[in-house]
Amino acid sequence: MSGNTREALLAEASRIIHTQPFTKEAKAKAESLMKLAESMTPELNQLRKMKVLQGMEEIARFNPEYALKHRDELEHLSSTGHRFDTLLRHGPEAIDPAYRAQSVATGTGGGYLAPRQMTDVLFQKMAWFDPLFDSSNVHFIMSDNGDPLDVPVGDSTASATKYAENAQQTPSDVPAFAQVSLNVADTYRSPIQKVSMELTDDSNYPLEDVLTSIFAQGLARAVGVDLYASLASDATQGVVQGTGHASDITVDGLFDLAGSLDPVYHGAKTVFLMRYATALLVSKLKDTQGLPIFNINPDSNGERWLLGHKVLISPSAAAVGANSKPIILADLSRFVVRGVRQATIKTYRELYATEGALAFQSFARCNGKLAVTAAAKYLQNSAS
Repeated sequence: MSGNTREALLAEASRIIHTQPFTKEAKAKAESLMKLAESMTPELNQLRKMKVLQGMEEIARFNPEYALKHRDELEHLSSTGHRFDTLLRHGPEAIDPAYRAQSVATGTGGGYLAPRQMTDVLFQKMAWFDPLFDSSNVHFIMSDNGDPLDVPVGDSTASATKYAENAQQTPSDVPAFAQVSLNVADTYRSPIQKVSMELTDDSNYPLEDVLTSIFAQGLARAVGVDLYASLASDATQGVVQGTGHASDITVDGLFDLAGSLDPVYHGAKTVFLMRYATALLVSKLKDTQGLPIFNINPDSNGERWLLGHKVLISPSAAAVGANSKPIILADLSRFVVRGVRQATIKTYRELYATEGALAFQSFARCNGKLAVTAAAKYLQNSAS
């Protein structure tokens, strides 16, 4: 099997299935490969490819025979990334003219369009910072541009109906697909990052990797707050805590919130979304004996649970406070988050020239919307 890609895993599983005899061990192996392939999103797949490349390059650096043997594969995997790295460090003049047109795209503001693999990794790292960008939680899509976009989302709370044999069924009995209309994607700018020329001149310094990590965190802080605000705005009211609970969370409030969500949305993708400080308040709730009512500490798998649903800690969630919505219970498969595939990196060569440094800034586009308002309920603090 060549490479740990999703396609390669599925191909190997298919080969095993169609190889005779199809034993119990072969069946177990095929199922394991298909399960692993199912868990691999395009973003994770790209990240694995980059990690493989880094390992191959490290071996090739000290092993000429290995480098020669894998020359074609190394060149194929790394050519675009290396040219973009050169572009960041030294500008477009440093790139071979034969490749400049296909590897360097300049935005209207003078920045460079990042290659697709870097954009994918940028959004993957944003997901490490905030679960609202994680495709295993939300309905995450990548589009080639930021134009308005209609996204169909399967949804129905209708029940099946029993019919007599040969009885007709009218079209009105068939529920329509839910659809969410995304507006033009919003544009976000990361903080400007200053990097000394000594580091940019050091070819061993992983400039692209470091910059994507810095940009991802800065962008996630801003985009995540807007995504949470959009989710809270589109969600329907679950419970408003009574007067005197503007700065805390009540046991009744949590149970009422869970009970307010339609049972059809109490599924595997349904989660409690809150920030860490709010989770601590929930952990402090005690019974009449002074014992904790809820245990939402991470389990052996690193997951938190509350009333049968996973708890996701989002730094973008609202804080507890008067009229705030600090907790949302939602089926996040109905929350559509769209990232635009081409991020832009700007290099400012004159801004800190007197300090012997370059400056970099990332521009990314993203937006999100809840497709089914009934799929999310919020807990709101009282006004006083």
